[in-house]
Order: sequence, then C-alpha cells, then structure tokens
Amino acid sequence: MLIDVPLTPREVHQILYTKLQPYDVYQAVLQQEIIVYLGKLITTHKHLFSGILKIRIGWVIRAMQLYMDNYMKTTKTLDELSPSDVRKMIIKVMSVGDKTPHENMHPIHHRQIYGSLCRVPDNFYERVWIILSKTPRGIVVAGHRLPQQPTLSDMTKHELNFSLLVEQLLNRLDRPEYRHIIVEMIMIVSTILQRNTELTFDGEVDLDQLVANAFTLFQKDRQEDCEKSDDMKTFYDTTHNITVRYLARSAVNYILSSVPPANDNQEFCNVS
Repeated sequence: MLIDVPLTPREVHQILYTKLQPYDVYQAVLQQEIIVYLGKLITTHKHLFSGILKIRIGWVIRAMQLYMDNYMKTTKTLDELSPSDVRKMIIKVMSVGDKTPHENMHPIHHRQIYGSLCRVPDNFYERVWIILSKTPRGIVVAGHRLPQQPTLSDMTKHELNFSLLVEQLLNRLDRPEYRHIIVEMIMIVSTILQRNTELTFDGEVDLDQLVANAFTLFQKDRQEDCEKSDDMKTFYDTTHNITVRYLARSAVNYILSSVPPANDNQEFCNVS
C-alpha cells in the first residue's frame, strides 16, 4: 500500500486495520506506532531522513530488528518492546550514518540497515543520470533495464519522476546489504565518468555483473576458490575503504573493455 498524499490519522488507521489486521494484528499496531513516531521525528530531526525518497515501513521494521538482534543487550523481541522503547529504537536506526559506522557497527550491519532504510548519498539520482546519459543500452539491475530512451527525453535529472523510476529499479533487490553495494557501485562508475567526460559505453551497464566481478577480484586476493564460494558475506562485512577498491577495479576493467582505445597521448580513465 502506497501513501503519497497527506492523510488524517483516521485515514491511516483505516488503511492499516483494513489491510493488515485481518492477517496480523500486531503488525497493524506496530506500523501505526512507527508511522506516528516517524511523522513526529521528521518535523524535529529532518536531517535523519536525508537521502530517503520513500519510507518503506516493512523495511524500517527490518532495520529495527537487525539493530536489535546485533546491538541491543536484551532478551526481548521487537513485539515485546513498549511504545517508548519502539520510539527510541526508531531514533537509533534512523541515526545510522552514511560513511562512518554507527557505534562501532560491523560493515555488514551498517549496509543492511542503510539498505533497509533505502537511503542513498547526496546527489545520487543525478549520478544515475550521468551513467544513463553515457549508456545507450541503459542500466540493468536484477535483470531489469532502465533504458536511456525515452527516459532522458521525457524527464530531467532533478525531477521527482526520475528519482522514483530509479528507486523502483533498486526496490527489485530484496537484500538490503546488496542494494547498498549497488548504490556504492553507481557512485563509483559515475565518478569515473565525471572525471573522464569523453567516455561512453557501447553496451549496457549491468550493475549486478560489475559487483560480481568485484567480488571475484576480492576472492582472488584472499586466495579463495571463486567457483565454490558465492557467499558474499565476507565482502559485505569489509570496510568501505577496502570494498571501494574492488568495485573501482571492476568498473575500470569494464570501461577498458567497452570503449575504443584512447589516443597514445591521451590520459585514460582517471579515477584518483
């Protein structure tokens, strides 16, 4: 159920208890509490919602559960928390930062919560536009394509409809930590294109393949058997300043194989 217009508390209550209560009474109550708390929080701490285009209540609950399972010294489950504890939990989860792990948080947990909140860096959607403008066959995520045309002709890089289109593509990913890695890859590819404006791609940019290639490079450096191990947990749990190296190497390798060779005197692919 999508709510994209202001509703009264009564209308929200009716939606929750019509859609959820017949199946899960607790979820109806919990989601109502979370919507109320988020509504209050966004008026007083707007910065906590930076980079979040849509608030997906089910994924916020997932982030809360992840935080509780890994960083709360309690035997209680989420459904046993008091309303005041739920409010405190929401603040903790929404406070998870962008680059610096929160409270010595493991990288994988940071990526899981960050991805669950559907948070993206500043100017993220403009970065996607940069890639799309250089890629005639579009961007592919989870087997679904964001085409260059008519997207660039019908929209502008700053309009909400374009951001929603990108968000729709990312929402096809059901693992929050993987979603966050895809976001990191987009930032890297766009940075390379910004610093090397002459570059374009002949084919599509398959972000899943770029991440898979980065993981293979990571495994080889760790002397792991790439054919037997497809569990990316160790990659997810590696700090950003290390994973970014593999993501960048994968992106550069793809660029070098996808564009015509540069002139002898031309500097190529500046990523520093």
